[in-house]
Amino acid sequence: MGLLAAGLFLPALGLGAAEVEGTILDADSRRPVAHASVAADGGEATVIADASGRFSMELPPGNHRFVVRRIGYRPRIRKVELVEGQRVRLDILLQVLPLDQAATLVTATGLPKSAARLTVPAAVVRREDIDLSGTENVAGLLEDVAGINVHSSLYGYLGSPSGVMIQGIGPNRVLILVDGERVTGSAGGVVDLS
Repeated sequence: MGLLAAGLFLPALGLGAAEVEGTILDADSRRPVAHASVAADGGEATVIADASGRFSMELPPGNHRFVVRRIGYRPRIRKVELVEGQRVRLDILLQVLPLDQAATLVTATGLPKSAARLTVPAAVVRREDIDLSGTENVAGLLEDVAGINVHSSLYGYLGSPSGVMIQGIGPNRVLILVDGERVTGSAGGVVDLS
């Protein structure tokens, strides 16, 4: 479990450049991890992996430190030395973060429950993950959470709000709370998460 790396020297790049490309994968399932952030050198160069977990970036020759992050996964760090004209492939395996069993969640009933005793799936998005996500709103943050579908194009007749469906339940039937207070939806009862 870790990082697979293979370097190939292909002098087809522009002067003074080296290319890093690869795929972000789940360490357990080996499935692609979509939209992970790949930052080089403290964020000076950052790209977001596509829906298939693929990324690529051109960097100057030298030593580079890559940090790969995705909500729900442990960050991965890899140091790579690049040579002018070199192409390096980095397939990065991310480990899923375990849900803290001591966590207490407030469920739809309004009563606190231990995360270990929940009978339905629950996803916890930590503050640090929100800060690192780079998203501008709640809709963007929830796009890749399992069981949740965020759509704006489906609700064009309502002004295209970014409504959220949870496990097939329509956005006008999803309860949205802010600091424990119910948020009222606009036309059609859809709460716009953008």
